Amino acid sequence: MHPEARTIRQALLLIGALTLSLSSVASAQDGPTRIRIFDAVLTVHADGSLDVTEELTIRLAGESNEIVRDFSLRDDGARKGSTKLDVRILAVTDEDGQPLRTEEASADGGWARRLRIWIPGAGNADRRISIRYRVAGATHSANTGRTFAGLEDMRWNVTGNVDVPIDSLRVRVVLPSGARPIRTTVYTGAGEFAARGATTGKNGNEVSFALPGGLPPHQGIAIEVGWPAGYLHPKPSTSLWHRLASVLLWWPLLLPLIAFTVAYRVWDKTGRDPKEKSQVVRYEPVEGVSPAGLGRLVSGERESQMRLFAATMVDLAIRGFLRIEETTPNILLTLTKDVTAIAQSMLHGESGRIDYIIHFVRPRSEWKGLKWHEERLLDGLINAAPSDGDTKRAMVRVSMLWNKFYVSVPEITEAIEFELVSKGYYRTRPGSVKRKWALYASPALVGVLVSWFYGAFWDLAWWRLSDDPLANGWLPHSADRLLLGILLSALILAAFGVIMPSRSVVGARAREAALGFKEFLGRVDTMPSVELFERYLPYAIAFGVQNSWARAFENVYVTAPDWYTGPMGGAFSASTFGHRISDLCISAASSMSSRPSEEPRLKIEI
Repeated sequence: MHPEARTIRQALLLIGALTLSLSSVASAQDGPTRIRIFDAVLTVHADGSLDVTEELTIRLAGESNEIVRDFSLRDDGARKGSTKLDVRILAVTDEDGQPLRTEEASADGGWARRLRIWIPGAGNADRRISIRYRVAGATHSANTGRTFAGLEDMRWNVTGNVDVPIDSLRVRVVLPSGARPIRTTVYTGAGEFAARGATTGKNGNEVSFALPGGLPPHQGIAIEVGWPAGYLHPKPSTSLWHRLASVLLWWPLLLPLIAFTVAYRVWDKTGRDPKEKSQVVRYEPVEGVSPAGLGRLVSGERESQMRLFAATMVDLAIRGFLRIEETTPNILLTLTKDVTAIAQSMLHGESGRIDYIIHFVRPRSEWKGLKWHEERLLDGLINAAPSDGDTKRAMVRVSMLWNKFYVSVPEITEAIEFELVSKGYYRTRPGSVKRKWALYASPALVGVLVSWFYGAFWDLAWWRLSDDPLANGWLPHSADRLLLGILLSALILAAFGVIMPSRSVVGARAREAALGFKEFLGRVDTMPSVELFERYLPYAIAFGVQNSWARAFENVYVTAPDWYTGPMGGAFSASTFGHRISDLCISAASSMSSRPSEEPRLKIEI
């Protein structure tokens, strides 16, 4: 080859080599975007929050001046599976501490927080930025049922899903004062395998992690540190959901308030008695109302209905439908009562010193002018009388009413109330009103079962939605709250049922008149008229003032009535007779109200 040509060829080769060399250098200068150094400091606070400061040294390739940082919100360390963490960005600054322009968005179906950061003038140069943020929920207390009992731990995905390579990674974790790490783990990859090449160091309450070999793109890394329990003291959550949920857990206690409001409005509209006026002493009963009716109108449910029955029985005797005979008890008849009943009678002072025989004076065909409850009372007495074959005897002892007469009590009570309703004194029969409100209160029994299902459903829902169940706190179990609400509502409805039966305006005026008449019967001193004694005696019995009424006739009423016979010993005395009538009322009330026990008893039959 010609020497001159050879020289030219060598020169061309040299120029080509230099060109390739410069191109290689330029290519190296314009390499892909990467994070050269990833330094992070994680500070665990006693309230369970986690403060993170990331110092990143970034090489941005070409003309690019932005980088994307994804924060994973998935907490795979929660005891019920993956839950969502709360990440709040505090500041993003450059190496001079100046804030950088950022933009936040949701990613990965809401399981990641995407932070886009603009770094001006960063093309083909290394830039340092600082990112500070706070994480709530990354720490877990020992009472959450995790695998390692007696531990508190922190778990955090340090890098998230980074789409650029990381040349060097260093992480330092600062635990609460006094806490000493006893378990440390570094995970990498989607399968959470132990990171190879990672180094760990411990110094007091600090733990350091390093990965000198770096990470390829999309190769995240997570760390977990555990320490003895007792250093975390989480504050009650202030999130809107937790505040709302803690209020919703108490919604069953609105049920009593609703029940009270509804019941009060109904009572105020239809159940309130008219305002009473001043009472004036009256010398005659309300016209056309029976003694039992007036007694029921004055005292309501507070008055024993058996007293009203006794007043009705005496009234029928005075009017000639019955005759009452005082006698000593027949031992054979007494023995037909079961032994337990005899013992109870003796315990209450009813030892059988005196018994009473009720004679039926008029046959049913002559029952004229009787009120409904009076007919029912006569039927109850006749049905309890002994029989001769198919025929009832014309008499019955009061002691024979034991465990027999009670079947007639509801119908007689209903008849007395019907008299008051027919007079317009009540809008509705009081007994039916009370039964209706008792029916309203009855769902409390079903509420027990409902509350169990509700409690299970609510607790399951809360268990799914939160990693900090309120059931573990100071709040009682949700089923208990519902049961409490239902029971309180039932008590409120039952209480209003007692006061709900209201008198009409006419009934209120009649009650005032009856109270004035009761005042007269109970406070009268002397009475000159003998015929008034028997006429008003049934009313005095219904009001419970028969002894006071009898004393007013001590020196006037000196002859025993023809409707009451028996050995009273010595001269007739109105006061003594009043006490005999009281004893009759007590004996009749005891026998009329008695009912068979559900327990088996020993009976002596003759």
